[in-house]
Amino acid sequence: MICGQDLLREYRAVPDKARVFCTNCGSPIYSAREDLPGIRRLRLGTVETPFACRNAYHIHVDSKAPWEIIADGLPQFAAARSGLPASEAEARPAGSGSST
Repeated sequence: MICGQDLLREYRAVPDKARVFCTNCGSPIYSAREDLPGIRRLRLGTVETPFACRNAYHIHVDSKAPWEIIADGLPQFAAARSGLPASEAEARPAGSGSST
């Protein structure tokens, strides 16, 4: 068992998404969706140890400032990505129109 795990409580405003909070202070700790069982959306303010992450893609690029240039070669999505892993999702170039 992870230390403090007994202090976590789950809340569901919608059926397929759990939001987990600390019962001592009410801080949000993470959220999880049932359609993405291996993924937890951790609130970074809860992390006390150093960590490294790498960027995998850019989202909402259709609403970026016109002077902002994204030139790192990572996939760009007009709106939010679907729940697919980056290797299975289709990138949509900035300015390509509708996000539906």
